[in-house]
Amino acid sequence: DCILFDFLKRPAVIMPPNRQFCCALNCPVVLNAVASGGPANYTWSNGRSGLNTTATAPGIYYLSAQNRCNSVTDSCIVRVFPLPKPDLGTDTAFCGQFSYLLNAGNNWSSVIWSSGQTTQSIFAYDYKTYRVTVTDGNGCTGSDEINIGSNCKLIWYIPDAFTPNADVKNDVFLPVMNDV
Repeated sequence: DCILFDFLKRPAVIMPPNRQFCCALNCPVVLNAVASGGPANYTWSNGRSGLNTTATAPGIYYLSAQNRCNSVTDSCIVRVFPLPKPDLGTDTAFCGQFSYLLNAGNNWSSVIWSSGQTTQSIFAYDYKTYRVTVTDGNGCTGSDEINIGSNCKLIWYIPDAFTPNADVKNDVFLPVMNDV
């Protein structure tokens, strides 16, 4: 007779690194673990078996590896952070020269304006769309924009008479212009 002995190794798993997403999981994320040691049965906390599972929501995903020798459990954390939401306000309009303060807020790790400036606030001087993109401490980005338009009402006419009597009303024969 002969008896063969084989040593059963303890199972081991190496989990994927913790994952984080901004806003929401846009699509399910596959978590792949790596096995080492002896053969084992692998069971995830969501009931799936094998070395991979699909994360469909934030949380802690556990994987247990078990054989007759031992069992081990490891985990991977899936986090979801909301997108930052800077608020530049509603679109607005001015007539003539203006200076309008735009403020992105102060809870961001970085701020960049469409002009390339990186300060929390800037002054708008032109009729155009201003856009800001911010990044928070979790690495998530969000943006907002504001359109500054013109509400000037062009008025011009040439009077057909004048009264040079020093009463400050129509004393000089000139065209009358507003917002030109």
